[in-house]
Amino acid sequence: MPEKSNKAVYREMSVPFASPDACNEAINAFFNELSELRRKHKIRDLICVLNGSVLYPKDETDDEGSPEGEFIIEQSFGSSMQREVLAAWLLGHVQAEHRETVNKMLSAGGEKRKKPAKENLFD
Repeated sequence: MPEKSNKAVYREMSVPFASPDACNEAINAFFNELSELRRKHKIRDLICVLNGSVLYPKDETDDEGSPEGEFIIEQSFGSSMQREVLAAWLLGHVQAEHRETVNKMLSAGGEKRKKPAKENLFD
């Protein structure tokens, strides 16, 4: 499996797209390539959710005057009947992983923890 998390890559991907047009172009290219990969690897049903940020022209800023906006977009491939099934399964899976993480943290709460080194503390 590919790595799930890489701080340097995440930081790089957090830089907003320079414009809505650049953002839309990248999203369309991504979904086109994903569609090709789906066919190549014979993946019958697929849903994909994307999140990122984009810079808007000054005349299209949000209520606070910020030129940066967030987007979340979804695309599904395959049977539309499976779209909700896949989304529901994913939500249940993510919630179960979250509960497991919280339970581990709660069960570790009784263990004595080391104090952080002084150089790691924020001023």
